[in-house]
Order: sequence, then structure tokens, then C-alpha cells
Amino acid sequence: TNKEEDTVPAVADKTVEIDSARPSNPELEERYRRMETIRRSLSRKNARIHEMEDTIISCNKALEAYTGIWKLLKHKEVEELRNKISNCETDIKRLKTELSQILTDNGYKNAREFYQEYNQVKIEMEQLLAEKKAWDDAHAEPSEAKSKSKGIHKRLEQNKKKISNQKQTKTKTVNKIREEL
Repeated sequence: TNKEEDTVPAVADKTVEIDSARPSNPELEERYRRMETIRRSLSRKNARIHEMEDTIISCNKALEAYTGIWKLLKHKEVEELRNKISNCETDIKRLKTELSQILTDNGYKNAREFYQEYNQVKIEMEQLLAEKKAWDDAHAEPSEAKSKSKGIHKRLEQNKKKISNQKQTKTKTVNKIREEL
């Protein structure tokens, strides 16, 4: 029987650690990156549209200042303001078309649809990041965690000493100046 025990294949250790892998979701991360790129592009174009709308408002206010005879005397300036308003209006239309094109190129009907999906993906991404942080905290080496906290305390102490030294140096300098006077 001794030989039988020797020939029995060893059973592999099948202990499985539950939740041993760091949380990750590559599809979600890639989707968030793509949507964040779209959001930034939309934001830049919207900011540009708002700038142009502000320019139109300021030009219209400037035009209101030219009344009566001033309109005739400052004809060149009035015409420049009108051209500037016209150019801004044309650019705004173009930018709004580009905004719409960005959304349709990426499969969205409108901005509302995009932002609803973006906000949902952002929430999911924040949850994933929180899970990653919790996992990292739970799986950090005890000595690593202690050294990090010691490092923070050490830096605080160093900064306190540095500030104290600076105050002492300043006091000495002020006293020297007073003595010289």
C-alpha cells in the first residue's frame, strides 16, 4: 500500500482568493476616455460661441452710442462694428453646425442624449475608481502604509522646523537692523 500512496497524483492546491484581483473595467475606462474627449471638444466650441455672443452684445452697445450726427461722422467705425457682428453671427452658425456634427458623428441625436449617457458613465467610472482605491488600501503592505503615514508626519515635522528656523532668522535680521539704527 505504500507504493499506492506514492503513485497517487498530488491534488493541486485549489484555494481561490475571492476578490484577489484589482477591480478593473477596460471597456468602461475606454468609453469614459472617448466621451470625455467629446465633452471637452463640445465645451471648447460652446465657450467660443459664448465669446462671440458677448462680442455681438458689446458691438451692439457700441453701435447704440452712435446716434444722430455721430452715425454720419463715424460711418467707418459703425460699418466695422456691423461687419464684426455679421462675422460673429456667421461663425456662431458654423460652430453650432460643428457641435451638431460632433454629436452625430459619435452616434448621438442631440446634446441631451450625449450628456445623459456621459453622466451615467462618469458615475460608473467614479464608482470603479472608488473600488480601486478601496482595493489598494485593503491590499497595501502594512509596512508600506506605515511608512507613508510616517513620511507624512516626517514631512510635517520638517516643515515645522523649517518655518521655525525662518522665523528665527527673520527675528535675528530685524534685531541686527534695529541695533544698527
